[in-house]
Amino acid sequence: MGSNNSIIFQEAVDHGLLTETEAELMLINGKEIPLHTYSGWIERKFQVKQGEKAIIRTRLWTKDSQGDYHLIPAGLFSDSQVEKIKEEKDNV
Repeated sequence: MGSNNSIIFQEAVDHGLLTETEAELMLINGKEIPLHTYSGWIERKFQVKQGEKAIIRTRLWTKDSQGDYHLIPAGLFSDSQVEKIKEEKDNV
């Protein structure tokens, strides 16, 4: 059973987004491969641009309420498909 990170690593290489060496160097240098689900980008304070479609369809692991893991369908978006969420400032 591979981790979600290993699945994403392999998808990036298989789809020609990164070479295996590029992906390995990113991870060695403490960087994430810039492919995430919609909710993954939201967690990182990014919003998928309107009209964008997932560039990769895969299956990722999720844990259910009983603590069991299951592979579920997931769409991955690249960093070119997102924009930083603007933080609203308080008007004081």
